[in-house]
Amino acid sequence: MRKTGYFFLAFVPLLLVEVIQIFAIFFVFGVSFVTDFFYNINYGGIINSINDVYGMFSDYNFANFIMIIYSIIVICSFGLWYYIKLGGEFRFDFKNNFNFYKLSGIILLVPGAQFLSAYITNITGVIVPEWFEQYEELLDAAGFEYGVTVVLFLYSVIFAPICEEIIFRGVTMNLAKVAVPFWLANILQAFLFGVYHMNWIQGIYAFVLGLILGYICEHCGKIHYSILFHMLFNFWGTVLSGLMPDEISTIAAVFTFIFMFAALILGFILLHIGNQKTI
Repeated sequence: MRKTGYFFLAFVPLLLVEVIQIFAIFFVFGVSFVTDFFYNINYGGIINSINDVYGMFSDYNFANFIMIIYSIIVICSFGLWYYIKLGGEFRFDFKNNFNFYKLSGIILLVPGAQFLSAYITNITGVIVPEWFEQYEELLDAAGFEYGVTVVLFLYSVIFAPICEEIIFRGVTMNLAKVAVPFWLANILQAFLFGVYHMNWIQGIYAFVLGLILGYICEHCGKIHYSILFHMLFNFWGTVLSGLMPDEISTIAAVFTFIFMFAALILGFILLHIGNQKTI
């Protein structure tokens, strides 16, 4: 296949995962409907079964459960694509691949990226309030308003990071790298990662996050490092963010801004040092 073909093929994963997501929703809907209908066959018929299933889908825990099923399907199917066709490696040799500098850089980048995404969210929300309202509605629908449940934690912190890394840093970026230089492949996969979130505010900060994840995956040489960063980032956003105050003083805001830049710069420096030591 020519380089141009690989470039356009890099758009296919995003289209496929949307199809898989729709399939997962309809599959679970169908199984739930059939089960409810036959279990309650003498108590209301088809209309009641449809209403029962609709009520289930309105429950955020059930919605997150569907997303876990979707993630497992994507991890298995795209994992095979990544492993067989693109030379991906899932086994992590801790003894030979562990790097203290890379790990330290990732740990520093997590709070830096979190504060950066918060600034992007707040600034974008001020410029376009409608986008911020849509973003809050999306978080409420996911169940963040009611606290962190086991299902929400499993999806947000475990399954989603693995799923999204395989899609975008594993398959999409590697396909694009066949056709274009890394820097352009990184921008492309980050852009598609933003589109994948189907929300303006999430899409903007997901694009920035995607650039960081692509850099980590490429320069650390293993997708395991970008998965780790993604898990820690989502853990902070899912669990730790709820422990922070909603309003902070001006001094605290200035300190946070300085810390953000320091963490990001030092994190990238440590990643660079770690990369140099493995060459």
